[in-house]
Amino acid sequence: MHHSTDIEDIRQELLEVGHNVRNIINAQNKTTKEPLNLLFVDSEPAENKKGIIDYKNGLQNKIIQIELP
Repeated sequence: MHHSTDIEDIRQELLEVGHNVRNIINAQNKTTKEPLNLLFVDSEPAENKKGIIDYKNGLQNKIIQIELP
């Protein structure tokens, strides 16, 4: 997702589909500190936690890819 996307909007959309999020961090380039279009999402422990990997509906009408760290 684009680095300018509002973090709270992402948090709310994930909450609506049943995934409670602890923290969302926008990754930065190591040398230039420029924001990247990469977000790290830390979710709360839950029974459906692994279900977030299979989430294919996208967020904010964008195709997304969710991977384990």
